[in-house]
Amino acid sequence: MLVAGRPVELQRTERRVVARSLLCSHFGCTVAWHEERQAYLCPCHEGVYDASGAVIAGPPPKGLASVPVIVAGDDVIVGA
Repeated sequence: MLVAGRPVELQRTERRVVARSLLCSHFGCTVAWHEERQAYLCPCHEGVYDASGAVIAGPPPKGLASVPVIVAGDDVIVGA
């Protein structure tokens, strides 16, 4: 999904809904989840993030950014 023109991923657990930016914190390239490696990979400079969005390898200076989420009844508002 896009929020303000930027790629964001939503994850729903039993207790909550969370969202994270899919833009690498190093250079802003779009990362993608790779099931076989169980990691988000950046195609630009080989940044690697774990399932929680924390940096585990490469040049990114910080993890993937959280995006605010509000759940109001049946509605999920992202980026509020």
